[in-house]
Amino acid sequence: MSITNIITQNSLLHSTTITGRVGGPTALPVDDVRRGPQGEQGPAGAAGAAGATGATGATGATGATGATGPQGPAGADGAAGATGATGDTGPAGPAPAGTGVVLVSSGVASAGQANLASASHVTGTLPVGNGGTGLSSAGTAGNVLMSNGSAWVSSAPGWVTALDLDLSAQAAQTFSSNGTYTLGGLTWTKFNSANEASPAAIVNGSGLVIQPGSSSDYNGSRTLPGMWLPLSQIISGFDFSMSVRIWVYNSAFNGAGNYDNAVIAIDTNSTAFGYVYKRGWGLSGQATNVHINAAGSNATNFVTDTYTIGSANNVMVLEAPTIMGATIKSYRGQYSSGWPALSNLTPQRLYSLSGTIDTSQLTSSVGVALGAQRASSGTSLSVTFARLKVEYRR
Repeated sequence: MSITNIITQNSLLHSTTITGRVGGPTALPVDDVRRGPQGEQGPAGAAGAAGATGATGATGATGATGATGPQGPAGADGAAGATGATGDTGPAGPAPAGTGVVLVSSGVASAGQANLASASHVTGTLPVGNGGTGLSSAGTAGNVLMSNGSAWVSSAPGWVTALDLDLSAQAAQTFSSNGTYTLGGLTWTKFNSANEASPAAIVNGSGLVIQPGSSSDYNGSRTLPGMWLPLSQIISGFDFSMSVRIWVYNSAFNGAGNYDNAVIAIDTNSTAFGYVYKRGWGLSGQATNVHINAAGSNATNFVTDTYTIGSANNVMVLEAPTIMGATIKSYRGQYSSGWPALSNLTPQRLYSLSGTIDTSQLTSSVGVALGAQRASSGTSLSVTFARLKVEYRR
């Protein structure tokens, strides 16, 4: 074997000892091997795998703008513009002509002439707010058109009912002290609670029950306990020129001694002024007593109507022809499933007045009082008012 065949072309091998024969038994150190001349270049090796993609080059310059394309479809309509200014007023139309014909310039009907007698133009009820009556019929023959404060009503001439309150149908409540209370949707004032044997109360199914203590009265002084309702709260436009009539159903009364009385009054909730009607016991026995209380004193003598207290006379009616006038009327009668007719009542009339009426009282300070008085110290008095009606006449 020749040295040429043993030594590789790697010329970096120097110190490796070659153990083999080279023409004889003597071993030669590598250092003794000399590099021969470089051989010819061998053939090119196979192509290596493709290298990674290089970074993107810079963007080239923008090309020239292309030709304009065809027009697209029309867009949706925009919002409507603001309303233009009002034009000049046109010339006046022709004057209405003919019976029941009016000129209609605007409104529900079309412009032009309209015959109010025609159902094609006038239907339904014209409300008060539009100048009508709000009524669909004229009512009973002989009635008059009157205002109740909020609407026109067809009413018989004369007395108008402002309130008809069933006290027995009200929810139970107790009026334990002086002050204001709501009863029947109205604001009442409780007075003289200190002079009660038990607090006044509404007993459902019975009515307003008042139980006075002994030594309470309405005769110059006004110490009896009771409830008071201003007339201005129930009569629209109330004033002193009006006539007022108070109806009360006194459904229960257990008076047994002199001065035990159910009491109704038209007064100022004070001793300044009052028309007073008492049912029960007078100075000597059972009777109805009527008087005018003015300027803190009994301005008239009692007008007394003597009879036996019972169901035949459990309706008390007090009438003032004019508030602050010198004349009052009273009636008594029987309640039987409703108010009796005025013609079925027994009348009593007071004509004279001695004393002074305080006319400085405001209209709002005149009202209706329901109370009870007791001067004796015998059996406790209990008075029940089951129903109240207030009428007026202008």
